[in-house]
Amino acid sequence: MARLIAVTCPKCGAEVDLDPGKELVKCTYCGTSSFVSKEERHDAEDLDAQDEAWEREQEARRAETERQERDRRAEAEREEQARLAVLRREDELRLRAAVQEEKAHERSRRILIFVLAALPIGAFLALYLTK
Repeated sequence: MARLIAVTCPKCGAEVDLDPGKELVKCTYCGTSSFVSKEERHDAEDLDAQDEAWEREQEARRAETERQERDRRAEAEREEQARLAVLRREDELRLRAAVQEEKAHERSRRILIFVLAALPIGAFLALYLTK
């Protein structure tokens, strides 16, 4: 990618954009054509190469930052999934404990009903058999 640089017109002093690949440049203000030395073109090419290297470095930094952010989000997602799994397991254990407690209460109620139902029969039999 050729990078234009500003040079000064030797006749009128206006700024002229220099294409590093060309030897002649024409002033857009006064129309004077000037020869551009190889050294000036080489300097422009060096600047262009430096800019491209800087842009590549910036792109590499952006890509690394994006990768790190993706990794951070993935780790946060894994942590959240693990936290939710623990919560689900705790809920499951609480539910099992509640079901076991309910079953124990139901057994106690049945025993109580049986005992209460058996008491009058037992009392009746005791009276009947003792007569």
